Amino acid sequence: MSKDLARIAEAVLEEEFPSDSLTLDETVEVVNIAACMIQSHTSVMARKAAGNAFILWLGGVNPDIFVYGAQLLIKRHGVNFRFDEKSHARMERIEDKFLEVQGYDADNFHDIVHYAWPQEWADDSTFEERLDELAEDFASDESPADMLLTGMHVPEDLDYNQRFQLVDDCVKSLSDYYSSNGENILFRERLDRFFGWMLTIEIELASYGLRCLLAREQVQFDMDKVPNWDEFCELLQPITLETYKSESY
Repeated sequence: MSKDLARIAEAVLEEEFPSDSLTLDETVEVVNIAACMIQSHTSVMARKAAGNAFILWLGGVNPDIFVYGAQLLIKRHGVNFRFDEKSHARMERIEDKFLEVQGYDADNFHDIVHYAWPQEWADDSTFEERLDELAEDFASDESPADMLLTGMHVPEDLDYNQRFQLVDDCVKSLSDYYSSNGENILFRERLDRFFGWMLTIEIELASYGLRCLLAREQVQFDMDKVPNWDEFCELLQPITLETYKSESY
């Protein structure tokens, strides 16, 4: 008896993941159906919930299909939504491959882009992961800017000078990421966290951060896709955006 792949896709978007095993071709077809379903959602909240459920499910299937499904939804169909903590962690695993691939459609597993994934050991770790763990023993702690922008931790109890330094560090980190990867969904997430944090600090530091980002680093982004942007603009009124862009450094 054939499987009802449309029903399975609907269940995936409700975080009811299939217990029946799917073939690789069937999994690709479920991905195609689910991505179209998410695109058809008119509610932002429904799109966010379904998108996060989709990414969560993709994190447990074939990694080539994971990359295909993520690019299909975000790049091919242009669906943008805020990742939750779980889906963000899953996207980080494929970030480099996701950034490389262009948006495309595929009908089956044979047609999708395939990658040379690291070989896994018996305990499910990879050789690269073991090297990373060893490197972490000798690496310095992650910077407050990196922790803030990736959503790991929001630094607290900072004095004025430390907040000023953190603004500078975040701007530099955002600029470096933008130069390497352009304006993608992961960049906008980092940028949104930066604006969200600057809503909590002194207005002159927030103003300084925006000036550095736009005038000094020449970073450009789609303001409609950065949720904290509108509230941040209200904080800095009546200074116009063009004023910030025209500042010289």
